[in-house]
This record gives sequence, C-alpha cells and structure tokens, in this order.
Amino acid sequence: MGKWPAVDVTQAGDPDLTLAIVDDFAPTAIEHRDSNVRLFFPTASARDAACAALSAARYRAEPVDVDDEDWARRSQEN
Repeated sequence: MGKWPAVDVTQAGDPDLTLAIVDDFAPTAIEHRDSNVRLFFPTASARDAACAALSAARYRAEPVDVDDEDWARRSQEN
C-alpha cells in the first residue's frame, strides 16, 4: 500500500491564501477539515518544501504520510 505525501495546516484561515503559498510546489488535492486543511503533493520533496514555505509564513504546518486507500475513501466521501 502506498502513501501520499501531505501537509496538515492547523487554523489555515483563508484556503485560497494557503493554496497561493504552496502553489509553486504543485499541490494535487486539498481536503477541508473545519478551520484546518490537508494538502496533498506529488512527492515528499514537494511536500517538505511546501511545509517549509508555510512555516516561514507563520502557519502551523506538519508533514504527514497518508495511506493510499484512506485518501481514496475520504475523497469519495466529500
């Protein structure tokens, strides 16, 4: 089973602004979670660079690896 590189952003505020910060790192999906978001990336290195950019912009961002099947199930629910 594969893993999807993602970033959990706590209290993301405006999702459009959050996406603007990480746009250069080619996010592949966003999952809204109340005031938080989970952003998915094609590679771990893109995820890590996006996480660093978010942290530099004073966002609380944590890199995570999401099980492939779990992501597919959740994306179908939303």
